Amino acid sequence: VTDPTMPRSMFDGDQYQSFQFGITDQSVNGRYPNFRRASLAAKVGRKHDVTTFFFSVLMNDEKPLDPCHQYVLAYLYTGDDSKNLFDLRYCDGSNTLRIHVSDENALYEVEFTDAFHNFVVCIDWHDETLAVYHSVNTLPLVQVLEPTSNPLGNKGSEFYIGLVKYPSGDDEEQESGID
Repeated sequence: VTDPTMPRSMFDGDQYQSFQFGITDQSVNGRYPNFRRASLAAKVGRKHDVTTFFFSVLMNDEKPLDPCHQYVLAYLYTGDDSKNLFDLRYCDGSNTLRIHVSDENALYEVEFTDAFHNFVVCIDWHDETLAVYHSVNTLPLVQVLEPTSNPLGNKGSEFYIGLVKYPSGDDEEQESGID
């Protein structure tokens, strides 16, 4: 949903508009009915050896994320949907944003403060590495992760930005009344 009164991230400039995602009880994720999901997808072309992803996230104070759950806010899947090449997670109980890679390791983490968190993720398809840059609000980006090995494969990929809410508890059920 776009809203012209939303603040602009450092990547928006005058040309683009920030947008937000929301999930409800109806945001069931097809094959995974215990997950809630709302997202936009973009096929990622592989015309060059390096692909760079720019994205910002901002907590909505009027609808905060439930700290009892884990959320994925941005992710790059392989074309065959077999694994994440990287994802940005809001981690349950810790109020942190974490960049995870294909082997599920968290390579970078930062406290999720009441500010825009800007990320740049550079994927080198030839060398199978990933590098991460981060900043807050309009501060300059700083490299927070040097190029790090990340097995990518050659299966194509799709980039998603949105909101995926994981179930919590042993029974892996979502509570009702999500808004």
